[in-house]
Amino acid sequence: MDRYKRKFVKNAVIIPLVAAVVTTALFFALESTFESDFSFLSEDTALSDYEKEQTVTAEKIDFSNGDIKKSDIPAYASNTILGSVTADYGTMELIYDANEVNAVGRMNVSFDGKLAGQTGAMVCTCYKADAQFVKSLKTGDTVDVDFPYGKYTYTVVKTSKADSLGNAVKQADGIGRAMVICVDDGDGVGISDKYLAVVCEMTDGNAVIG
Repeated sequence: MDRYKRKFVKNAVIIPLVAAVVTTALFFALESTFESDFSFLSEDTALSDYEKEQTVTAEKIDFSNGDIKKSDIPAYASNTILGSVTADYGTMELIYDANEVNAVGRMNVSFDGKLAGQTGAMVCTCYKADAQFVKSLKTGDTVDVDFPYGKYTYTVVKTSKADSLGNAVKQADGIGRAMVICVDDGDGVGISDKYLAVVCEMTDGNAVIG
């Protein structure tokens, strides 16, 4: 075989054949990597599974025949639907320690506050989209709270402005069993340092002892 034929065989047969083998090997290697790294996009898993809300509903507890002890109340998990809060403006679901998705359209009960009927302040917040529920409340209005272990009535004793959520909650200092409903009161979208606090005092319902 002369050098021209050898060159032809090398350029037209051997090199393309080696290139094809290498390309095929790379293809299967990359396919395996993509299947591993992007398994969450498989047909068995939809993107909506990562966006939909995940909540649980608290079981009702009957304390109609006796006092409510703090030790009798279960430790509620985050994103637990506790019940509802109702005022003249309307009704909103109460959710405990909600994440950003589950808090939409609901009144969020803070995990580091108290619960209905307990000594201290139950702290409730909502998004700006639901601010009208809070802004519609005025001194003397009543707010009904339906909880897993009973029904409560709170009366608005004052409304105030604060420069932080912490200072908004402090507006309830001195009230034995209180509920503070807060909302960001800044203009436009986003988080501001302006808060509206509606301070309420419990006027009906079984007190939680202990």
